[in-house]
Amino acid sequence: MRLNESCVIVTGASSGIGKALVEHLLIQGAIVVGIDRDEPLIRSDHFTSIIADLSRQEEVRSSYAQAKAILGRVDLYIANAGQARYGYDTQMTETDTEILWNLNVMAVVEASRLMREDHGNQPYHVLAISSAIAKLPLPGYAFYASTKAAVSAYIRGLRFELPSNQRLHLVYPVATLTGFFNVSGQTHRSWFAQTPQHVAESIVKGLQANRLDIYPSFLFHSLITLFPFALRLYQHREWLVLKQFSAQRSTRQVDGS
Repeated sequence: MRLNESCVIVTGASSGIGKALVEHLLIQGAIVVGIDRDEPLIRSDHFTSIIADLSRQEEVRSSYAQAKAILGRVDLYIANAGQARYGYDTQMTETDTEILWNLNVMAVVEASRLMREDHGNQPYHVLAISSAIAKLPLPGYAFYASTKAAVSAYIRGLRFELPSNQRLHLVYPVATLTGFFNVSGQTHRSWFAQTPQHVAESIVKGLQANRLDIYPSFLFHSLITLFPFALRLYQHREWLVLKQFSAQRSTRQVDGS
């Protein structure tokens, strides 16, 4: 894909992978609209921000319409916005599950439908951020993993329904060093971790090479493909950490601290 002068929407643009992606796309000469609940601290003549809560379907649609009015056309929609909650699945509230499903899954589905309706049989690209956890579910993130697996399955299935000039890309990042874990509640560091700048650079290179599946971590891709049994040790380690985390949280709640 040629990014120079392409018109791009990036969701979750105020921080983390989204912000790094905007910066890399601008370097490549793209014209970008960023959508987020917070105002992105990015200053460029080729960047405009829109404030929206993408866990609400009507705001996915209205923000797309606003972005198209600004850009004139949308060549690439990057569905990056997402959240997680860390802990036992029984500790997830109904509000938690609703927000995660709507933001992580239904916002991607709605965006892909909007692009299809808007373009008909004309070419376009949609890139959805899945996760390594879609392929390696971890204790503490059972529901989050299900949302990312749903995105992966949806995009992979939808590829068969579209003309060859309409490209759907998936990205499988490992743990990324952003504010993600502050929101989810995880306090320990993951074994696999990369910077948002590295992930963004991998995505840009993947788009330019027209790769449909993008793995920013060569190590993870190699292990999950060739030695998946080795990653069971990582799952077991995360299970032990989750038990310790939950026990400490229960103690704090009993103590009232």
